[in-house]
Amino acid sequence: MAETEIKRAADEKSTEEKNSSSTSASGKDSSSNGPSKSSSNNSSNNSSKSSSKSSSKGSSKGSSKRPSKSASGKKSAQGGRSSSADRSKKADTRSRRGARRRSGRAAAAARQPLAESFSHAFDGIMAGVEERNMKIHFGFVLLVLIFGLLLQISATEWCICFTLFGLVLSLELVNTAVEAVVDLVTEEYKPLAKTAKDAAAGAVLIAAIMAAVTGLIIFIPRLLFALRIL
Repeated sequence: MAETEIKRAADEKSTEEKNSSSTSASGKDSSSNGPSKSSSNNSSNNSSKSSSKSSSKGSSKGSSKRPSKSASGKKSAQGGRSSSADRSKKADTRSRRGARRRSGRAAAAARQPLAESFSHAFDGIMAGVEERNMKIHFGFVLLVLIFGLLLQISATEWCICFTLFGLVLSLELVNTAVEAVVDLVTEEYKPLAKTAKDAAAGAVLIAAIMAAVTGLIIFIPRLLFALRIL
């Protein structure tokens, strides 16, 4: 009996030792798990910190990139301004060159011989003579000359007639020049072009009517006197 009790006591001690060893092992495991959890927490914290750093870096990079874009925009605006300034300078130089050329041509025209200027004037007269209205005016001039010689008008009356001849013919040449310039500028129908042509033609018509009235005043009394004699 004593031996059995001793064995039981030994068995109980062994079981207690086993339980104590198992509890200590579980404590160690829990302690080992504790650092692992802390390490995992640390790693998560580190990862969050790294992500925040990366986000802050990205934001800082983005913010650093934005000024570069604005700087590039400023540079492009400055380049556009410089290009517009260069264009204006080129236009100014071209206009100055054109003005110089025109002044040179005008000086050359002023230096041309007198005979050449007269030849250009006669060319203009011949160009006007080809017009239909100018031929009509020359026909009336011929009739006035014939009747003036037949009726023997005075010198004053001759001066009046020649003055009217020059006025009407000159205005007809001006009318021809205006029509040529308008046709050179545009071939389309435009109200301003029509106004220019009509005004020039109206000036010729007024001068022709005044010349005709003056001619009637001069020649009708002489014609009546000649008919009485006959």
